[in-house]
Amino acid sequence: MNTNETFLAELKKRRDRTYDYIYQHRDRECFRPQHIFDAVDSYLTIGGKGLRPALMMLCCGAVGGDETAVLPAAAAIEIFHTWTLMHDDVIDRDLTRRSGLTAHENFRRQALQTWGLPPEEALHYGVSVAILAGDVLQGWVNSLLCDVYYESQIDPAITLFLIKELESNITTALVAGQMLDVQFTNVPLRQRVQQLTEQDIINMLRQKTAVLYGYAARAGATIGLQQTEHPYIPALVEFAELCGIGFQLQDDLLGIVADEQKLGKPVGSDIREGKLTMIVHHAIQQASEKQAQQLRETLGNAGAKPDQIEAVKQIFHDTGSLAYVKQRAQMYVKQGLDRLQTLPDSEPKAILSMWADYMIQRDF
Repeated sequence: MNTNETFLAELKKRRDRTYDYIYQHRDRECFRPQHIFDAVDSYLTIGGKGLRPALMMLCCGAVGGDETAVLPAAAAIEIFHTWTLMHDDVIDRDLTRRSGLTAHENFRRQALQTWGLPPEEALHYGVSVAILAGDVLQGWVNSLLCDVYYESQIDPAITLFLIKELESNITTALVAGQMLDVQFTNVPLRQRVQQLTEQDIINMLRQKTAVLYGYAARAGATIGLQQTEHPYIPALVEFAELCGIGFQLQDDLLGIVADEQKLGKPVGSDIREGKLTMIVHHAIQQASEKQAQQLRETLGNAGAKPDQIEAVKQIFHDTGSLAYVKQRAQMYVKQGLDRLQTLPDSEPKAILSMWADYMIQRDF
């Protein structure tokens, strides 16, 4: 197998372990009524790549720990990520997630078709289901983290540390990042470019995406070392957060250039939503007046036609913005890999290097 095939096999192995644990967990059968269970189950069924659980397991292994000890925490971080996606889909008004319907759209349709609710009430019902199902998932996270102590016999002080870190620091940072993303999207385009810097965007991406990768690394290393303070821990946290920024920059690129079937959601949706990505920020600064006018007319226009979307994508290419953001993503991952060199060589460390490369080489 080549390096990419080797990594994907290692990723799948850890993803499967995580999802097997989730599906067999006793709490899953407590989710009621049926629409809550179905909403939760729909997101788990379509599943994700398992990047965060794999990162946690590999960080545990890289510091000399037993990967099986982090399995409850690996399940917890996948569930945590899942509830954020469910709520993000409401905020972004997305209709599809990983080629399936989002929870709020699925139950909007059910309310229309089964109960005959008026359109506005059906939409409200769908959103209500998604919010409540996300709340249930968030509660499940803490139950799973408690199992780190009950099943893995880790010091209860470490378990409490991980719960407090996730609920007080990571959740607040993630919500702040999401709030900034919403605000950046709603400020008029010309004003955004004048007021916001590239570093403002990076800080938003760090909070919105990277801090959860940092937590995965911290939890894996902490459980593996069975201590909360060690030089390996901040090195792995920095590695993960820098790669997480690279991941989000790559995600923004894929939102423009990816194969829609692989991506699982409409390409160009960020353009219609008017997301202030680094691509947009760079393009506006480099655009001619004619190009800038085209961007102002199309970005944030929910009714933008396909030819308008294609014109904006061409501007992103012509201004060098796509190439620029790709280079920045590679830079952050390289910086992350530099932090990884703090750790001794091992098989988990080698797979972590592959994990870092995958973050910016993936095509969906």
